[in-house]
Amino acid sequence: MRPYITLLTAFIVMGSVACLNAQEIRPVGSVDLENPFDVWVQGEYAYVLDGARSFRVIDISDPEEPEIIATWEDRREYTQRVVCIGDDAYFAQARLGLRILDVSNPRNPNLVATRETNGNAMGIYVLNDYAYIADTHGLTIFDISNPRSPDETGSCETRGEGNGVFVVDDYAYVADEDGTLSVIDVSDPENPDVVGSCNLQERAIDVFVNGNYAYVANYRNGLRIVDISDSENPEVIGTSDEPELAFAVDVSGRYAYVADLRNGMRIIDISDPENPEEAAFYRIDDSVRGIHVVGEFAYIIPHALLILDISDFSIQGPVIVIPEDELDLGRVGVNLSDELTLTISSIGTEDLIISDMSIEGDYFSVGFEDEIVIEPDGETDVAVTFTPEVSGNFAGTLTITSNDEENGEVEVSLIGEGVGAVISVNPHELDFGVVGIDLTEELPLTIRNRGLNDLVISSITNETEFFTFPFDEEITLEPNGRLEIPVTFSPVLGIDYADILTISCNDPDNETVEVPLSGRGVGALIDTDPDIIDFYDVGLDRSSDRQLTIRNEGQLDLHVLEIVVEDPYFSVQFDGEFVVEPDRSHDITVTFAPERSGEFVGSLFIASDDRMNEEFIVPLIGVGVGPRIAVDQETMRFDMLRVDRNTALLLTITAVGLTDLTVSDFSVEG
Repeated sequence: MRPYITLLTAFIVMGSVACLNAQEIRPVGSVDLENPFDVWVQGEYAYVLDGARSFRVIDISDPEEPEIIATWEDRREYTQRVVCIGDDAYFAQARLGLRILDVSNPRNPNLVATRETNGNAMGIYVLNDYAYIADTHGLTIFDISNPRSPDETGSCETRGEGNGVFVVDDYAYVADEDGTLSVIDVSDPENPDVVGSCNLQERAIDVFVNGNYAYVANYRNGLRIVDISDSENPEVIGTSDEPELAFAVDVSGRYAYVADLRNGMRIIDISDPENPEEAAFYRIDDSVRGIHVVGEFAYIIPHALLILDISDFSIQGPVIVIPEDELDLGRVGVNLSDELTLTISSIGTEDLIISDMSIEGDYFSVGFEDEIVIEPDGETDVAVTFTPEVSGNFAGTLTITSNDEENGEVEVSLIGEGVGAVISVNPHELDFGVVGIDLTEELPLTIRNRGLNDLVISSITNETEFFTFPFDEEITLEPNGRLEIPVTFSPVLGIDYADILTISCNDPDNETVEVPLSGRGVGALIDTDPDIIDFYDVGLDRSSDRQLTIRNEGQLDLHVLEIVVEDPYFSVQFDGEFVVEPDRSHDITVTFAPERSGEFVGSLFIASDDRMNEEFIVPLIGVGVGPRIAVDQETMRFDMLRVDRNTALLLTITAVGLTDLTVSDFSVEG
């Protein structure tokens, strides 16, 4: 069978247009297999999952003469996808789940671990210390920091059965059988969470993510390009219908390489993601289930491992790729350091040489000491460090100089925030409300350090003695530390109290924090009705009673301890101490019994536990009125009479006082 090639007339490289009149895909070498399903290339070896339930290691150091050098078999279940990282090969093996082989000696692979997944394991991706398995329930995550003892950390369900998975930073992208691309937040591996999804309307078999785009092998719908810049709202922006049954996808440079389950390999130009165009088609009358592109070669698996020369589609010369144009180093404690890793990739055909890295901006630094050489399709990690010396927001620019002809200098923006000690007080004020005199009320005041440096509380003070709290010496709170201080209110009078609690600390933005304190002291509150007792006129040797009502206007019981008067003609009926409850009253009788005439003024003293009126005074007024005489005539005039005659006139004597009038004698002069 002789393959034929559909050629592309032009493609864009680094912003310029280069016309190629004879682009070719050239078969280089092959080795027969039984029914292969997936392939992964690392260094001089290709690792192939053969449909006959075998794992094969193929030496590809000579692409023209690939050779099977090792086979590991487990015929219990078909293997689906494989990833090889370092000395270990990880593959998804349907009902058997995650399996890990030690390939440190490629000629003698050994099984070192097996872990069941929640459903049949169909796809796999390995990033850092975690393996992400797309299974028929969704996504299962394993901690593989010790590959000999992987441990499941978390899982979540997707809309359909998971087929393929790709992970970038904090997100996993799962292509599922239901035709959905799910975006899963995996920043917490113990609690993965689906945050967005996109309906592709057809089986989603495989996915590859590059930058802001996910490239999905969408079976009968060909290649779908999904904009994932908004993780919660991924959206299909481009489609290539040329693949008849898209089954696997790999991306290198400006091309997507699609394994067509029906008839070969398609190369799609994705330089314009919204308008992908087929650049070439390598046709074979066989199913292609897996594909891996490394450098100038594409490794595909019909019923063989077929190595294809795709150098005409590789970007010529050294080409630098920086996945991010901005690094946010986040919040870092003052005089502390944090770093982020910047990955620099080479996707050209020649070595990429990084000759210099420089930074403009305070408190940023980069781990660059000498020239760095990156081989084609290789990458290197560079540590960018942020060490703020003061609080505030900072920005800088990292400039990377290389031998990339089109992008000799690449700039990456750097941002970070220096954070010292940050004090937080809750609540912002303490209102103790109503508290009884001689009683106490306690409220907690919580001080937190929400910063990234130690918070040193040097003093806590206030102005009055009625609010107290324990603070003897300087206190240090570590980041996220908290201190609860009990503040006590002890009123001694029935009045409103106010104070300010002042906290001094080393928070550069809040060296002093003031917390208003307030409360009201309440107790018994005495009042009387009337407030003055006037007996008016009272006869001598007689008496007059008046009722005095003692009220408690306070909120605690009023204890009346003693009632006395100071004038001998006034008296009070007091049988001993008594209690008046709040909003209640007690009546007593006050008597005025004058023994002589005149106006008398006295005072009634009430002793109680009302702190505002410990001796309450009620003025007393009365007039003693004795006997008083009145006659109806001041002069008695007799008419003329003859001598030796007499006559009589009537004189009326009236007692007008308040005491009996005794007439002791009558005498006439003249």
